[in-house]
Amino acid sequence: MGYRASSSGKVQWMLVVSLLLVLGGSLLAYCIQTGRGSIAVRDTRFMGTDGIMMSGLLYIPQGVTSKNPAPGILAIHGYINSRETQDVLAIEFSRRGYVVLALDQTGHGFSDPPAFANGFGGPDGLRYLHSLDFVDPNNIGIEGHSMGGYATVCAAAKYPDYYKSTVILGSAPG
Repeated sequence: MGYRASSSGKVQWMLVVSLLLVLGGSLLAYCIQTGRGSIAVRDTRFMGTDGIMMSGLLYIPQGVTSKNPAPGILAIHGYINSRETQDVLAIEFSRRGYVVLALDQTGHGFSDPPAFANGFGGPDGLRYLHSLDFVDPNNIGIEGHSMGGYATVCAAAKYPDYYKSTVILGSAPG
């Protein structure tokens, strides 16, 4: 009889610990996902080279203004994608205090054709991000995935003084 009581008490204790772990983990995940302040996401259009209308999503952390500029990141998608492909990276970078421009390459999403024009739009995106008064022009990075890596290289080559670092994800050299 003593064995059953002890076993039952152990099961109850393990149940309580398990519930606390699940609830505590859920609370921690909620805080991580929502606790870094709000982010404004703006649909933006700007004029690129040769009159091509460029499109992007601009992710702006709370508190960023022209008097309180933040570092910037140009995020460029891959082939047969659009600016929304960069959402996961853009949201997390913004939560950490970066202004992110997720660019539609030329001929993709809402950017005008032709596709592949003007360095895939990478240089125009970098120039635009660099011009924003709420972005620290001395602290900009460029990130490109797949074909976006080539657009990143084109932007870096055209404006070597407009960025500090670049990351190319899953991309072949152009």
